[in-house]
Order: sequence, then structure tokens, then C-alpha cells
Amino acid sequence: QRLGRNEAAISCLINLGKCAADSGDTRTAKHNYLLALRQSRRRYDTQREAIARLNLSEVFLLENRPDLCQRCCEEALRQFEEIGHRVGIADANRILGCAAQQRGDHYTAFTCLEKSISCNRQTGYRLGEAESLRDYGRFLVLADQESGSGREHLAEAHTIFSELGISREVEAIDDLLGTTKREP
Repeated sequence: QRLGRNEAAISCLINLGKCAADSGDTRTAKHNYLLALRQSRRRYDTQREAIARLNLSEVFLLENRPDLCQRCCEEALRQFEEIGHRVGIADANRILGCAAQQRGDHYTAFTCLEKSISCNRQTGYRLGEAESLRDYGRFLVLADQESGSGREHLAEAHTIFSELGISREVEAIDDLLGTTKREP
């Protein structure tokens, strides 16, 4: 029973970190992720440790710290591979692709984002697929404004986000493509 409470506490810290990151409070997000990381390591909870590490790497990405993001995310990826957590593997590849893009390493960005899309499709995880398609499409469109493939990936992500009811992502893609359809 105590073990269950510890797992719940770690999950709670991860969720609090995610809420803080989503609202732009990276300081609080990092604080919660680091606490979750420390507690999960102490309890040999590889899955939660990898999730905390993955989410922490995404904060480093938001802070435009791609090298730190990469190091943190590579460790999360190693842990996800160790336990066979396919959704985590897919998300780690997505974040590694975005970090590579920030560093200007387009080949690695391309490879990691393609791998992420493929992994998410294999697992059937629609949110992960949409995030990967969004990031890959954005990467392609930023490289070439007229990229038909980039626009197709963004359109596919738009459809999935719409089906999942995630309006902020739908609006962000509309804004990126210049196809905003807002009510007057």
C-alpha cells in the first residue's frame, strides 16, 4: 500500500510539472520534475524516472537549451528502451528531433521525427502521432515555406488534434498555416 502511495506521489509531481510547463512556468515545472526524478531514482522506478527525465528535457527545449535537452532526453530514451515503453520511445525521439532542429542538425531532426511518427502509429497513440506530425510538419515548413509535405503533415496533425478536441493545437496550426478560421 505504501508503494502505491509513493508511485502516486511521483505521478502527482510529474503532473504538476506538466501543468506548470503548459502554463509557461518552467521554473516550477523543473522543480517538480527534479523532485519526481529524485524520488523515482530512490525507489528504482525506471518508468517514472524516464517520464520525469523526458518531461524535464522538454522544458530545456522550451528554454532553447538543445544540448541539455538532448543529454537529458537521451537518458530517458535509454530507460524507455530498457523497459520496452514504446510510447516513451516515440516521444523521446520527437523531443530529440526538435532539439536537433534547434541545433541546426537537420539530418538528425528528420530521422528522429520520422522515427517518432512511425513509433506512434505502431502503438496507436493518436496524441503522440499528432504531436510528431505537428513538429515534423513545422520543421519542414520552416525549412521551406512552400513544402507540400510539411503542410500535409500539419494538416494531418490538425485533423487528429480536432478529433481529440485539443483546440489550442488546432488554432496554433491554423495560425502557422495562415488558415485561421475564428468566429467573428
